[in-house]
Amino acid sequence: MRTPSWLGCAATLLLLPAALHAQTCDVMITNGSWSVHPDPDSIYVSYNPEITSDAPQNPRLYEVRINIRFNSVLVDQQDATLQWSHGYQCASNCPPDICAEKEWLLKGALKRVQTRCAKASPTFCYCPVPVLPKEKKPIPKPTGSGLIEIEMVPLDLQGCNPINPGNDRVQFAYPGAGPTPTTPGAPPALVLSLVMGFVGVALVSLRMRRRAA
Repeated sequence: MRTPSWLGCAATLLLLPAALHAQTCDVMITNGSWSVHPDPDSIYVSYNPEITSDAPQNPRLYEVRINIRFNSVLVDQQDATLQWSHGYQCASNCPPDICAEKEWLLKGALKRVQTRCAKASPTFCYCPVPVLPKEKKPIPKPTGSGLIEIEMVPLDLQGCNPINPGNDRVQFAYPGAGPTPTTPGAPPALVLSLVMGFVGVALVSLRMRRRAA
């Protein structure tokens, strides 16, 4: 049985909008770092998971897997889900209404971030992309120095084509420069006074040696 030609034309017209709008996504891991854990056998790794997309669905459900490796060996793995609701139009007078929100399901906990309409100029109102604060994850403390890698693998992007594949992971050295110190450094004036004091003591000592000679 042959399909009527008009049915083929209708199907082509239905698929045309999807073809004209090539959906893209960017899966990103940024700001990787490590810090001290209360347990001496563990450390914290911190990172920002992020997905951006121009897909028209609302809401969108993205499933990802986050892998943490040390010297290419997998030390931790967890699945996460992002539900992103976006597309609320900001009014022309730009009231600070909620215009976008993301819900991340990480480690069994639901974390919601929202953004409000904001003015970039007196005549331009826009909706900022919601960004999840740094995620903090304990992992076993490495036994030596090496490279920590955090990677986010998309399991379902609802037909979006990932772009910038290099953005899906971040690498940093361990111990490297070490974690951010918790004790503040000495004030510059105090450092200067200590240096000048040491110089003064050295000069006095040198003069005493010359007199003794």
